[in-house]
Amino acid sequence: MQRKVLGVLFGVALLALVAVAASAEELTVNSIVAAQHSGAPADGIVAMVNSPANTIAMTAGDLVTLRNAGVPESVIAAVWARIPAPTPAP
Repeated sequence: MQRKVLGVLFGVALLALVAVAASAEELTVNSIVAAQHSGAPADGIVAMVNSPANTIAMTAGDLVTLRNAGVPESVIAAVWARIPAPTPAP
């Protein structure tokens, strides 16, 4: 019974993340940390990060902040992959 309830709660949380990911959003350090602290599963946060509708408003230095906040490495790797490379000076 308890596993069934946990499964339903996990499903609801995942659906909520997908719904949020479906709308365009600028992801920041605060939004990633908030999702982590609210109990969102790492896979759900990675899906949100990888959504083409969302943009990443972070720099490489923000990855240290995510790591210090306890964000899983899978999420940090997904964010790192989406951070645009700096444009070289002319």
